Amino acid sequence: MASLSVRTPAILSVLKQYESVLMALEEMVSCSSPETSAKANGLHGTFLKGNTVLGLLMAEDLMGDLECLNTSLQLRKQTVSGMLEAVDHVKTSMQVKRTEEHFDVLFSKAIAVATKLDLQPIQIPHVRKPTKRYTGQAAAHIHPD
Repeated sequence: MASLSVRTPAILSVLKQYESVLMALEEMVSCSSPETSAKANGLHGTFLKGNTVLGLLMAEDLMGDLECLNTSLQLRKQTVSGMLEAVDHVKTSMQVKRTEEHFDVLFSKAIAVATKLDLQPIQIPHVRKPTKRYTGQAAAHIHPD
């Protein structure tokens, strides 16, 4: 759990410096060894997608709460009742984040960044139909959009 506390600042740094990260990866593609160039090219392709920005924003949103919980649980003078209260607080916070409104805020931020940096538009994932092995003769139920 200790490594959890270093992820949120790293995600925030990437989000704040997204354009610089793209430029650095682009430079690494052309100026590095073949192995490094191939890895940088793959990362650059991933970072050019709006879905990556959305994923980073969502991860930062959740990891921040988990990082606070982790820090709270590791305090030397923390009591069991204090730990339970911290868990309840994070649980409540995460339940609030499971709303359409909260997702819309994150989605709007991601669209703004993707538009500003001319990234590939955010794509809704393809809904796969379950195989007949799982559905049998019944028609698969897929939620409409």
